[in-house]
Order: sequence, then C-alpha cells, then structure tokens
Amino acid sequence: MLIIQRSYLLFLLVAILLPIFWKRLNRAGLGRTRLLMIVESLCIFTGLLGFVAGQAKQASAIHGGFTCQSHMKALGRAIVEYTQDWDETFPPAVNWSTLTSKYVSGGGFNVSAEEAPHCPEATSPYGYAFNSALGGVAIKNLKSPKETVLLFEADSTSLNAVGGKDQLTKTLRHYGKNNFWFSYGFVRAKDAKETKTLHWRAEQPASTVDTPAKDD
Repeated sequence: MLIIQRSYLLFLLVAILLPIFWKRLNRAGLGRTRLLMIVESLCIFTGLLGFVAGQAKQASAIHGGFTCQSHMKALGRAIVEYTQDWDETFPPAVNWSTLTSKYVSGGGFNVSAEEAPHCPEATSPYGYAFNSALGGVAIKNLKSPKETVLLFEADSTSLNAVGGKDQLTKTLRHYGKNNFWFSYGFVRAKDAKETKTLHWRAEQPASTVDTPAKDD
C-alpha cells in the first residue's frame, strides 16, 4: 500500500511540474514526442507498482486466512478434548476459552494458548467468539452438528467472547469469507451467502447445570 501511495504521489508531482517546465524542456531540445514518451513510461511504471503491491496484499491476506484457520483449529480441537473429559458436553459459554486453554498447545498446530485467540486480519483485541446457544449442551443433542457453528470470527474485546450470528463481523476478513469451526469438529471458510444457511441452535435447550460433573 505504501508503494502505491508513493508511486501515485510521484506521478502527481510530475503531472504538476511538467507543464511548468514544458517550455524550458523544449528550449533544451527535448521534443513533444519525447515528453509524451516520458509521461507514458511513468504511467506504465505506476501501473506496474500498483499491480505488484496488489499481488503482495492478496498473498498476505491468503496467508492471514490460513493462519486464522490454524488458530481456530487449535481452539476447536481444545474444545473437542474438553468434551472428551466432560461427558461429550460443550463448556459453559461464559468461560469457554478459560476452561479449554490448557488443551490448546497439545493440539499439534504449533499454536500457543496466547496466540490462538487472535486472527491476524482482525482489528479487535480478540478474533473469535463462542456460539452462546451451545454453552453446556451435550453433543448428542445437536440436530445437525456438521452445520452447527461452534466458533466464529467476531470483533471481540473479551477472551471469553460469546454471541450468535448478530455478532458476525460486518466485513468478511479473508477475501470475502470468514472462518467457522463446526460442532462436528472441522473448520471451513464461508462467504456471506453460505453463512445465511448455517445452524446456530441445538435441537434441545442447554442443560440448566452450568458445569457438568466430571467422571472420576
């Protein structure tokens, strides 16, 4: 982006100064044709710089999308391991990240518990939120686990951020898509149209017990 700004400033400067020095350049023997060739060359150079910078920005965004998925996988796998210890039941929504953070580093994604809650493309302190409708819900009560959102990208200010589809980011972060972790145990990138078909609630309501009893 900085390259683009500088190239446009250079072109604008030349466009302003060229008429001023036109007569002087003519006296120096530089003809109109050569002057036009210089202007054309500057335009081509500016266009090439813009193209290169655009490609670099796109590559950075794609890399950011992969990093985001890696972080979300680490969080999602941590929740899966939590459910294995707690009767196949999701953590309470109010402190889901705190309860599952100890499982993050062991997920095999080379992501620390400190890194995982952050999306590289997010402008908010934290990048993700937990589907509040699934707090304390047993996995067996899900109607469509493959389509039911568990984690989603959000402009979160809290480590234990929760919410629903109303908390989705206003702008899709990764070239028209956002990442979602589904209750079945996988992450997928979805565009705005696909997001409208996702499931957010379980077939049965969550248990009234906030924290399930752990087996001995």
